[in-house]
Amino acid sequence: MVFDKDVAAIDECDFIVMISDGRLSSAGTNWEQGYAYAKDKPIFVFQWADCDTSLMTYCGCTRFLNLRDFAGATNYIAEFPYETYIRRKNRSYNP
Repeated sequence: MVFDKDVAAIDECDFIVMISDGRLSSAGTNWEQGYAYAKDKPIFVFQWADCDTSLMTYCGCTRFLNLRDFAGATNYIAEFPYETYIRRKNRSYNP
């Protein structure tokens, strides 16, 4: 079953990379983020659309990057800002 394989993959991974199209991400993607958060996995969200995001998505991740964060970037991988994993339980909303 797809659900069981999805859960097993999240259990086995070291971190999650979530590709988001903004406030209206899919229910499956949102569930995966919530499950990974509950498992204390680092969650990196890259929002490719320059629009509002969900407060739950933003506050439930380790690092959030919006398309506007890469304005002028030529190599997205090399220029991805590395941040040490720190779970921030009381993040303020400032995308």
